[in-house]
Amino acid sequence: MTPILLVTRPLPEAERFVRTVMARLARPPQVILSPLFDIVALGVETPPEVAGLVLTSARGAEAAGRIGLPRGLPAWCVGAQTAAAAEAAGLVALPGGGDAEALVSRVLAARPRGPLLHLRGAHARGDVAARLTAGGVETMERVVYDQRARALSEDALAALQGAAPVIAPVFSPRSAALLAEAGPARAPLAVAAISSAAAEASAPLGAARITIADRPDGAAMAALTCRLLEETPQTHPSA
Repeated sequence: MTPILLVTRPLPEAERFVRTVMARLARPPQVILSPLFDIVALGVETPPEVAGLVLTSARGAEAAGRIGLPRGLPAWCVGAQTAAAAEAAGLVALPGGGDAEALVSRVLAARPRGPLLHLRGAHARGDVAARLTAGGVETMERVVYDQRARALSEDALAALQGAAPVIAPVFSPRSAALLAEAGPARAPLAVAAISSAAAEASAPLGAARITIADRPDGAAMAALTCRLLEETPQTHPSA
C-alpha cells in the first residue's frame, strides 16, 4: 500500500509544505489535506507609538500592514518563513533564532529601544511579551488573528483507521492535540513533531513512532517528513 501523507496545517501553508516534500521524493505518497483550524483575521487597535515588532508567525507579519503599522519598522522574527513574510510586508527582518525561547533571548541580549509590539494569534505559547517586559524590554501585544478549530475530514479519519501507513507532521502542540482527538489510530502511524511539546500532545494517537524535528522550523519538518516517508516500506494487501 502507498503511504499516506496527512497534512493538517491551514491553507495555503499545507499546500506549500506538500510541494516542498513532494519535490524531494522519488516515490510520491498519497496526500490528504485536512486543516485542523482556519485562520481568521481580527481587527485591533494599534498602539500609537511602536519602535519595533516581535513576530512569532508569518501571519503576524502579514497583519502589520493591515492594522496600519508603518513600513520600515525593525521586526524580530522567529524563523525564516516569518522573516520572509516580514520583508514582503516592508519590515526590516531581524533573526530570532528559530523558536520562542531563542527569540526572547536574542531580543533581551540586544536591548532594543522600546516599546516593541508582539503580533500574535489567539492561541500562542511562551508569554513572549510578558517575558520581554519582565526582562527590561517594554513589549506590548495584540492578537491579530484567531485559529479556529475544525474537524478532520472523512478521508483523514478513514486513513487513521485504515491499513495503509500514515505519516502525520504536526506543527504545534495545539494541532497535535486536535489531531489526537481522533485517536487511537489503527493505521501504522508515524508522527513528525516540531517540538517535544507537540510530540507529547500527540501521544493519545498511539502512533508506532513519534520523532521530533532537529529544529523547530519548516525546513527541518520537511526533511523529517521525507525521511519518515522514505523509511516506510510499500506494502501489499494479502491476496
